[in-house]
Amino acid sequence: MTTIYLVRHGQSVKNTKKIVQGNADDHTNVLTIQGRAQAQEVANLLKGVDVTKIYHSPLTRAQETAQIIAATHHMLPEQYKLLHEKKQGSMQGLRHEEMMAKFCDWSLMTEDERLDVKAVPDEESQRELRSRALEVVFDIAQKHPNDTVFAVTHGGFIRAIYTYLSDKTLGEMWSVDNCGYLKLEVKGDKMDISETSKLSLKE
Repeated sequence: MTTIYLVRHGQSVKNTKKIVQGNADDHTNVLTIQGRAQAQEVANLLKGVDVTKIYHSPLTRAQETAQIIAATHHMLPEQYKLLHEKKQGSMQGLRHEEMMAKFCDWSLMTEDERLDVKAVPDEESQRELRSRALEVVFDIAQKHPNDTVFAVTHGGFIRAIYTYLSDKTLGEMWSVDNCGYLKLEVKGDKMDISETSKLSLKE
């Protein structure tokens, strides 16, 4: 069995401005002072975990978070490209309220419709994101049998896994706070949630 901690990055500059980040990497979109403190907090929380490998998304905010966590374990993190956030295409750079105005009312849609709808044509659908996220988790498990791995990623990526494994729907708009995490136990083609931190359902 492989244990995988999916950790969301710390607060970024664009988080504070409520700007859609997606998978675009702006090297000025670094962790804030609070974001670095959050990363250190989760690093301290997981300090006693016997981790074998630490991966991170290629995006700056995730890389910085991983470096802080890895320093606590005297390790060097490694980039894993497909851990990146959901591709949001031409919505990237918009303010959150501008993005939400492009979406239909999810309460009027079935779960299948929510999985496939795209607010803009160049966006990654939730189904596509879920497929990518599952592929990444199973690939990490295959590479690291019987190990414990940290993977520093993004809220949308973690949400895709969580909603797949739990009874929560996309319509409930589940969210994860900065530096919250999802602990998974993966064996063969089975995966289960064994622990969560800073997960919530939006009102």
